[in-house]
Amino acid sequence: MLETQEVCILPDGHPLLKKTAIELTEFTGQAFVNLSAQDPYRLAIEKIFGQSGIGTERQESDSSRPTDVIT
Repeated sequence: MLETQEVCILPDGHPLLKKTAIELTEFTGQAFVNLSAQDPYRLAIEKIFGQSGIGTERQESDSSRPTDVIT
């Protein structure tokens, strides 16, 4: 199991703001800004999600940029 000190930036009113620590599974269903597809850190994050049975999928948003969603 990996334990790390990372930062999660959330908008006002987001339910996860009430938490002092966020478990990996609590990201399920959350949209997020991801790094570029070839970024080594992104690949490491996706590997950790995958090992935990959590996936990510790209969704088109109303803006001109796609949004990744943790599934």
